[in-house]
Amino acid sequence: MPPETHRILRLFRIFGSVVAATLISTVVASALWSDLERHITYRAAAPLFLLMFLAPFTFIAYGGLTALLFGVDRWQAWRRRRGLNSRAENIAWPVLTALGSLSGFFVPFAGVIFLFLFVYWLLTGRLAGGRGWSVTRFGTTRWDEKLALVVVGFLLLTNAVPFISQEAMGVFPAKPGTPPYAVQYDHQMNARLKAALRRFPDPQSCLDDGADANIRADLQRMDWDLIANKQQAEVCIFRLLSGWGDIDDAESWLEAQGFRVHRSGHYFEGRDGTVRIDASWPSRTLGPRFPTSGFVKRLSFAYSISIHATYAPDGQRVLFVGIGHTVV
Repeated sequence: MPPETHRILRLFRIFGSVVAATLISTVVASALWSDLERHITYRAAAPLFLLMFLAPFTFIAYGGLTALLFGVDRWQAWRRRRGLNSRAENIAWPVLTALGSLSGFFVPFAGVIFLFLFVYWLLTGRLAGGRGWSVTRFGTTRWDEKLALVVVGFLLLTNAVPFISQEAMGVFPAKPGTPPYAVQYDHQMNARLKAALRRFPDPQSCLDDGADANIRADLQRMDWDLIANKQQAEVCIFRLLSGWGDIDDAESWLEAQGFRVHRSGHYFEGRDGTVRIDASWPSRTLGPRFPTSGFVKRLSFAYSISIHATYAPDGQRVLFVGIGHTVV
């Protein structure tokens, strides 16, 4: 095949991989990391319809991205012909992009970028003429490639399995626990929240070792090391605030956890007569409030945390607890 024909076919292959990788990575990322409190199928389908609607406007972007990646591809081909590519460089793309995809659990936008690059590599199959990984040729790969693939697979599984198991909770009815947990809107009762309700059925399950939920002072000893996501935090904060007292008492509990209460002594009043107390956690200076362990999990420092506790009109009973994440 003449070199010119090969380059043209390569260009079209890269363009097709760019388009397909955009669709696949966007749908997968939205299904896994979207903040929408909707069913997973809705989260997966929504960006697909959006991309189809915007297709005429994104063609230029596809072309520009194809040109950039084609340039990288030709540069790698030039290096390969001169024997400049090392073993580390041959596996750097799939390893770094696969690991980077994990950041989507905490910074969705970054996760989409890495996931796109990983899917692009899988679809293209090779880099500038180099053979890509596959199940059939795993046995013939070098030891460093085997080790890299095993490490990537382990990290992906350890982070994806808990998420998938939580999504599976969606088929089971919710268990409100003690005191009975309630949501402000029906769609908030998603799989993650159901899993959190089963994980923390009562105030005692939210406390650290040695604390007693029957002792009021011990209700301040929430074990933040147990909290892995905002749904778990919402459930535990609700359970402990319920036993702590009214909305005036909530301020002291939140401050004991390190949160800064907004407009101390003044509460937001809703149209239905409910009152709400708001607080925040200074992530910029103190890092994430949760999760507190694990190198990958602590990438969540990119968020600031806000807490909203809504009480009944008389301020005596907490009704709902919500947590918001804001990009710093």
